[in-house]
Amino acid sequence: MALAKPLFARHTATWKVVHGYIEEQIVVGRYPVGSWLPSVRQLALELGINRNTIAKAYQTLGRSGLVQLVHGNGVRVVGTKPATVSDETRVAQQIEAVVREARRHGLSREWLADRFEVASDDAYAYVATGIGFVECTEQDAHAIGDDLARHLGADVRPFVLGNLGRVRVGDLNSIRFLATTVPHLRELTEIVGRRPIRIVGINFVLSHESAISIARIPKQASVGVVGPNEHTLERVVGIVESLAHGDTHACTTEDPAELRGVVGRADVIVDVALTHAAVKRLRPDARTITVDFHIEPESMEQVRNALHEAASSPATPSRLRQN
Repeated sequence: MALAKPLFARHTATWKVVHGYIEEQIVVGRYPVGSWLPSVRQLALELGINRNTIAKAYQTLGRSGLVQLVHGNGVRVVGTKPATVSDETRVAQQIEAVVREARRHGLSREWLADRFEVASDDAYAYVATGIGFVECTEQDAHAIGDDLARHLGADVRPFVLGNLGRVRVGDLNSIRFLATTVPHLRELTEIVGRRPIRIVGINFVLSHESAISIARIPKQASVGVVGPNEHTLERVVGIVESLAHGDTHACTTEDPAELRGVVGRADVIVDVALTHAAVKRLRPDARTITVDFHIEPESMEQVRNALHEAASSPATPSRLRQN
């Protein structure tokens, strides 16, 4: 298939544009492994580009491991994924693909530029809008906070509930609002009191797959429950006892001796992501159910709305305590 003339050549070395375009065609399967790329002469004529430029692009593709330059025969595709591609190169390729798609559908340059501007304004406004996520343990604050950050593309800073009252003013200057899980909503509201900071509640729920797996545990089975801390352990034990019917023995990873006992005698082990590695080290072949929690869609939408509002309003530093 003939290549369309690459875009964005005005600000990028032409050989780099050709390199990125051909690399993209290989990655998406337009040139599968074993196929031959157009000859240097053919591609130079199609694109109206100097042969040396095409040759340089092919040589760099060869060094990346995507193609092999076979003397006397041409250039053959030998891989489908470049050995190393920088973030900038990858994003530039994606932008070029979007632009070509927009042009193929007859969309105007002005429309495309406007959409890029709106999307980038939204994305980078989120980055500048700091969120504080509050949980009762450091592990949960980091784990759920990281999950929020991945979904929202925003800066999420974890806080431990019991330490929040001792946080310095300067450490909260970038925080526009606080989020926490529903069980801690009342307590966090009491800590914040009349201070002018918004609090958003998040419902962190058991996944459907985890619930089904636990419900299918045989009645006669001995179930070991392993959590990273007492708070998480209490929650998982409550779930197991409400869905399963066997004898339940529970412990945290904080007590190695008790952990060995619980894991050693259980027919089925229910753990969480933070404790799964410890369980598998003790009993690699044990039947294990690693429960998964996720933020329900309605809660995620509430946080998104709070982000939109915070990003479009003047920043006012949050103050939980004057020092």
